[in-house]
Amino acid sequence: MIKSGINKSVSLENQGAGNSAGKRNLVLAGALVSATNPYFILWWASTGMESIRQSYTSGLIGVLFFFIGHILSDFVWYSAISTAFSRGKKLISDTVYRWIILLLGIFIIAFSIYFIGSGWKMLQT
Repeated sequence: MIKSGINKSVSLENQGAGNSAGKRNLVLAGALVSATNPYFILWWASTGMESIRQSYTSGLIGVLFFFIGHILSDFVWYSAISTAFSRGKKLISDTVYRWIILLLGIFIIAFSIYFIGSGWKMLQT
């Protein structure tokens, strides 16, 4: 992120470029990443399973309503995020976008250093 921000190799202009086959591959890649994400699996093994257990007190109809509600909430959330990103391209310039990417990269590095330092201190005590 930092390198891309400094080299100006990141841009809002070319974000939508590509063919439909490439976009299909992005959808497949997104599904694969979601399915193999350990946090996804841990969420369903813990919180998700408990939510299903609680919805099962209303029978299979409760589980069905939970499932439909969960899928709809994901759809609404990701639609809102997608719309915000799409319209956000019109609100900021490429220069501002590059600065945001650069600052977020620096923030990630600083946060990593903080976590490593915190972990090291915890191990020392």
